[in-house]
Amino acid sequence: GDKKAKGIVKLLEKPSEFITTILIGNNVANILLPTLVTIMALRWGISVGIASAVLTVVIILISEVIPKSVAATFPDKITRLVYPIINICVIVFRPITLLLNKLTDSINRSLSKGQPQEHQFSKEEFKTM
Repeated sequence: GDKKAKGIVKLLEKPSEFITTILIGNNVANILLPTLVTIMALRWGISVGIASAVLTVVIILISEVIPKSVAATFPDKITRLVYPIINICVIVFRPITLLLNKLTDSINRSLSKGQPQEHQFSKEEFKTM
């Protein structure tokens, strides 16, 4: 079959690695962008408050609302489109991802001793979220 489709399936076989990679990317962007905007605002004599407010609106639209809406409307097309970028991020962030996932698993194991495992989300529930 299709090489890209096989890669997508492989990514989805390790959901914790995939999700952690996405979270790392989001955090990097959410830290770097405000820093860069603040530096630019100070250099150009623009109010940092106004620059931050504009950036907040842009981040919400460009990285939250629009991508999620488009991905929900065209899931297959968007998955194929973003797969190469996400795959590169998975590879680049893998050392950090593995470390964070081991730490998280360790914390979860220690917190759940003697308690039944909570509900696991199905693929359909996850897609809906």
